[in-house]
Amino acid sequence: LHLKELALPLLFLQGQRDALATPALLSASVGQQPNAQLVFLSDANHSLEVRKQVDYSTISSMVRQFIDLQQ
Repeated sequence: LHLKELALPLLFLQGQRDALATPALLSASVGQQPNAQLVFLSDANHSLEVRKQVDYSTISSMVRQFIDLQQ
């Protein structure tokens, strides 16, 4: 199954410090998906780990907003 075949909304969370996938590469890939949204998390790496303490309520709020928009 390819992502393009999915008929449901997709939310991609990506760390800005990801050394494996650049923002340009991900933006292009996600842009090809219908109903997809890409959110970059500042100071996060590929595993969404951050170097400093992060307010996870911000991430929770982004996910909640995405879910609410789908209803």
